[in-house]
Amino acid sequence: MSHDVMTGQCQCGELRYRLSGSPLSCYACHCRGCQRGSGSPYTVSLLVGRSDLEVLAGTLGERRFRMPSGERSWQGCEACASSLWYASPLAPQIVAIKPGTLDDPERYQPVAHLWTQHTQSHVRFAEGATCFEEQPSLDVLVELWQARSARVEGDLS
Repeated sequence: MSHDVMTGQCQCGELRYRLSGSPLSCYACHCRGCQRGSGSPYTVSLLVGRSDLEVLAGTLGERRFRMPSGERSWQGCEACASSLWYASPLAPQIVAIKPGTLDDPERYQPVAHLWTQHTQSHVRFAEGATCFEEQPSLDVLVELWQARSARVEGDLS
């Protein structure tokens, strides 16, 4: 998938950021931790290289917390507390951007749904959606993204 520089911001607009590299993957997570953290049935994450992310304006806040799978770091706007991305010491070179904060939030669609064993009963998946009852490896998520990207680029040729 070709990639342009993308920009995004928090809810109040004080914190702005730029994404200059191609995403590694995008997925929807239905685990209880993501449900609690987002206050919704699932959360969508766009995996990108930390070095491809630049804060352009505003003050970035950080909070550390523990989940069953290990420590996480929330990063977002200090002014309005919007969540912009999460990070894990297990993969310090990667951050999981919340794609709803992008100026073009529909640009990237999830390639898979994770932790579907915790999916809330009112959530329905599209026919043919890739679903995992638990957490697949990062390699699997990246491979799914690359396969979709190759199909999309092939369709455009």
